[in-house]
Formats: sequence, structure tokens, C-alpha cells
Amino acid sequence: LQPGETFSTNDCLGPRIAGKGWKAAPVIEGGTYTDDLGGGICQVSKTLYNALLKADVEIVSRRPHSIPASYVKHALDAMITTGGSDLKFKNTTDWPMFLLLYVDEEKKTVTAEVYGTPLADGMTIKLESVDVEITPFDATPVVVTDPDLVRKGRNRIVAEAWKVYYDKDGKEIKRVKANTSTY
Repeated sequence: LQPGETFSTNDCLGPRIAGKGWKAAPVIEGGTYTDDLGGGICQVSKTLYNALLKADVEIVSRRPHSIPASYVKHALDAMITTGGSDLKFKNTTDWPMFLLLYVDEEKKTVTAEVYGTPLADGMTIKLESVDVEITPFDATPVVVTDPDLVRKGRNRIVAEAWKVYYDKDGKEIKRVKANTSTY
């Protein structure tokens, strides 16, 4: 990614269609889980998002899931959809940025590495997730005549993701809020 360029995860991946080799797996649609092509791709965008935050890259566009994902702490997810929500980021440095993403099929893991302008000497960034508000769902029964309207009750959660900067000696330098997410 050249200086000044913006990267779109959706543009890179292309449409999630069978003709491109995409398989069906669970996705969230209309507040419930269903199978669709490209299901599970958000695990890749989440991994990339977390690597970008730790590399202190400017995030241009990112959305949380509507339901918290089980594989990541609140506010550290990055939901993408074909033709819709996208994870975008910009190279604001004077040097090219390189991304390396790979899958270990045996361990069933995804790794994302970001190469470019390094952080200040010895500085590191760790990520924190903080639930700032949890509103229990109203368990009062509601009568509906259309079974497609039936949904599992879920708590409303407002969470924040924080980038915590540390110097080479492990001393905290500052905290910067990365996002506020509502589920």
C-alpha cells in the first residue's frame, strides 16, 4: 500500500460468490444466524483490524457485528459484507506498507502482519476492551404471528476498544480510544 493510499478489504477479497470458490458458513442476517457464502470471513477482517490497531494505522471504515462474536473481545471485531460494510485503512506514512496474512490450517489460525514505518524505538501498543454499558433485554413475552419475527433476546452492550501505548521499558505512555461499539 503506497503512501496516501486507502485499502479496502472488500475490494481485495472481491464478492463472496460460489464461482470464486467461496463456501457457505454462518453469517448474521436480520439478528439471527444463517448460512451464506463467505461466512466466517470476519475472522480474517478482525485479525487484520487488530494488527492494524497495534501498528497504529489510520482506520477509515470499520463496523462491529450486530451480535458480539464469540472469537474476539467486544469492540475488537470488524464486520464486512459483500457490497456493504468494509474494513478500510489508509497509509498515512511516507513509506510503503506491506500486509501479510496467512492461515495455519492445522492449528486453524489466521495471522496478520503489518510492515511499514515502525513505531518509535521500543514502543508497543496493546489492545483493551471495556464494556461501558450493559442493558439486560426485556424478557417480557411478545406474541407474534409471523415465525420469521421470532428472535432470541440479547443484552444491549456498549463497549470501547482502547489502544494502550507503552515505552521500551513497559511504562504506559498514553491511551487512545479506537472505537465505541454497540451490540
